[in-house]
Amino acid sequence: MNSTSIKVKKFLSNRNTVTIICAIIGIIVLYVGYTMRIQSAVEPVSIPYAKVTIQPRMKITEEMIGYMNVATAALEEMGDNIITKKSDLIDYYTNINTMIPEGSLFYKKAVVKKSDLPDSAVYDVKDGEVLHYLTVNMSTSYVNAIVPGGYIDLYVKDTDQYGKARVGKFIKNIKVLAVKTSDGLNVFENSDEMRVPAYVMFAVTEEQHSYLVSAAQLGINVFPVPTSVSEKTIEEGAEKVITSAEITDYIDSESIRFEQILESNGNNNNESDEENNNTNEDPNNGTNGG
Repeated sequence: MNSTSIKVKKFLSNRNTVTIICAIIGIIVLYVGYTMRIQSAVEPVSIPYAKVTIQPRMKITEEMIGYMNVATAALEEMGDNIITKKSDLIDYYTNINTMIPEGSLFYKKAVVKKSDLPDSAVYDVKDGEVLHYLTVNMSTSYVNAIVPGGYIDLYVKDTDQYGKARVGKFIKNIKVLAVKTSDGLNVFENSDEMRVPAYVMFAVTEEQHSYLVSAAQLGINVFPVPTSVSEKTIEEGAEKVITSAEITDYIDSESIRFEQILESNGNNNNESDEENNNTNEDPNNGTNGG
């Protein structure tokens, strides 16, 4: 036993032997490390790609996404611009002026949240509804009390044929989609500047939209009121309170009267033009010299 131990000590005390052993260990370590690195570089990673062409501003759904295997080294070469997780795509939108071709990978700059899209509120409009903009100012917006996500009622205020002031709730419980400045900026967007509201944007049915457009053309005063404001406050000073049905009947009658006036003016203009033409064509008209 002692002789064996002595032989081992002599073997290890030999510099040449130690050098050879260290060299062998080093080669083994390098080989193992190189092999692991190669395997890691060629190991496939599953990443999403577009199965179909996705147009700008389009919502990305799971049906649009396929998956392909890409070597890790190749993915690293692409940098951090590639989206590799499905969770970063589903229910996101393609950016404005950005089309993702069929078969393309998803790049981070091409995909945004809905809230990051300009006029993102348009995506909250349901089928059968129409976007409508109502002009407001700091006063009629209740000093910025009308906010996106809140609810408003639309009132109509005018005077009847006898000059009596009247007011009535036209459309109730409308969700506010956006509040914009005159430059089209979001009033409540994170910003250091104080922004003054100019338009309140919301969605209504096509019929309601038609009445609102007619009311604007006829000069009928339609104004928004936060649903938290008491109806009695709005009705103060009015000699008569009218219902929504009475308002629509009034707009219909005024629209008919307005069309009749236009038609009458058009006929009078045509008759006047005919008379002028006849006068110009009459050879006996005019002053003869002599």
